[in-house]
Amino acid sequence: GAHREAIAVIRREFPEGCTVFDIGCGTGHFVRTMRELKYTAFGLDVADPVAQLLRGEGFPVWHGTIEGVPAGWVNPQVCTSFLMLHHLTDPVGFIRSVRHKYPRALFIVADHNDLNGKRVRLRSEQSMPPRSYCFWGRAQLQLAMERAGYRPVVWPVKAQASEGGLAMAMPLYATLRRWTPTVAR
Repeated sequence: GAHREAIAVIRREFPEGCTVFDIGCGTGHFVRTMRELKYTAFGLDVADPVAQLLRGEGFPVWHGTIEGVPAGWVNPQVCTSFLMLHHLTDPVGFIRSVRHKYPRALFIVADHNDLNGKRVRLRSEQSMPPRSYCFWGRAQLQLAMERAGYRPVVWPVKAQASEGGLAMAMPLYATLRRWTPTVAR
């Protein structure tokens, strides 16, 4: 799934010891994996119990939002964000914040692909806030990344059960390289 694909990109592009910053780290599956692979893993989550749990395991974890991370707290070569865009009221603002704070970092993003399927469940409990403030398809993720100043590469990846409960049909996965637009947006 998305974690496996991200790990493959990171291992191919970055040597051991590089810093990976998992934004929306949840209970820490990805930061633990990065540590096992000998990368320096940082996390961020809005849930204080999660931040405390991971700090107890020796991980540097910021409790709060990306906007609250102080300059110099982390200098990542890679930022990741898995299955959390649909929780945000301003996902493009979030992506812009990551780009602004860490302009040289590779940014890997994955979220559920709710729009490219044959039907979208707009009336289910899973589709209502705060679970889903927004829906994503390949074109929507690409547009959001471009508006935030990235030149995205977006491709579908089949999710694994460990990445969000039951296996989902096709979440989106994007790796984003730094791109400085000629006109500020």
